[in-house]
Amino acid sequence: MQSIEERHVVIPVRIFGEKIVFLYGDSVPEIEKGAFADLIIDRAMLINEEDVKKLNEKRKVPFLNKNHMLRAYMTLELPAVTDGLVKAGNNMEGLGEGTSCAPIKLEEVQFLLMRGSKTPRLMGGRCYLPTLKKSVESLNEAYTELSTHYEPWRKSHTGNVFRRIYYYDEQLKTWFSLGHRRRMMFPLYEKRLSRKTNSLSAQPSETTLFDRS
Repeated sequence: MQSIEERHVVIPVRIFGEKIVFLYGDSVPEIEKGAFADLIIDRAMLINEEDVKKLNEKRKVPFLNKNHMLRAYMTLELPAVTDGLVKAGNNMEGLGEGTSCAPIKLEEVQFLLMRGSKTPRLMGGRCYLPTLKKSVESLNEAYTELSTHYEPWRKSHTGNVFRRIYYYDEQLKTWFSLGHRRRMMFPLYEKRLSRKTNSLSAQPSETTLFDRS
């Protein structure tokens, strides 16, 4: 799996009014239509201070309900500890049938902290690990505990919970990554942000301020 640094390319540009010019040539390198990007700029270059405040706004929003059952997929190496693990069916997006997963039960509502134009992050919330018979304070801690137990071969037991933990969509009868759920919340938040930021376009654009990783 590629890291963010490997997947992202920095394109240096200069802005003249509404025109964006490639710093090392006449035009920006050709980009796929509809591509997402981050526009990172010195805050001193934003003319309207209200825009700075709105783009840095913090907002706590519900992400997952209490008692929701999740699955964290484990990468096993023989001889493997498999007690209590469940096998993925053919309805886990991006995972092969038979992938080993550890169940997680949410004991509290999980919230996302929306941070203006920054990538939203989880705020924590207690959850229960049935296979280990213990409660922990957050999904990040849950994944670390499960990885330590089921993936002892790993040097590090931290991981990106938005990629490694899945939730079940009742309507679609499919398990999706938490990253998928987070992405589904972006359009609503972006629409709200664009309404509040008067000097920014109120219409969706091909350049967004969120990290889609």
